[in-house]
Amino acid sequence: MSARRVSAPNNLEWTVKRQLLSDWMRPLGLEAASRQHTRGTADGLMGGSSGWSGLAVLFGLLWTTVTMPLLPIVLLLRRRGLLPWTITAVTRPWGRRGPATVLRYHVRGKIEADQALGHLVERLEHGDGAPVVPGAERIL
Repeated sequence: MSARRVSAPNNLEWTVKRQLLSDWMRPLGLEAASRQHTRGTADGLMGGSSGWSGLAVLFGLLWTTVTMPLLPIVLLLRRRGLLPWTITAVTRPWGRRGPATVLRYHVRGKIEADQALGHLVERLEHGDGAPVVPGAERIL
């Protein structure tokens, strides 16, 4: 499923998508490496300009390679409704260098996730900043 671009009446451009990889399967170091380029500050062992960001990216890629064989099992459990799908909507009101506004929802079942994604796109197109999506649980 590709990302959907949504233009809201309040001049926000939203990107709405259903995540394929679970949070625990995502690389850990890519976020830390991107923070180094945007802020240039040290913010922990694996982040910022502390010199550990290269190691974090390497560890993140290794972690993803190790967890990738589990992806078919995760997708099967999601389709059956035993694991939730994660739907995210991201906008950057202050441009690429500013902080992002992220809305995240958990939905169980593929059909329900497709319906929730469509409802979220519809609500964002009408200018609702943080819509309540039926059948979905908002993650803060």
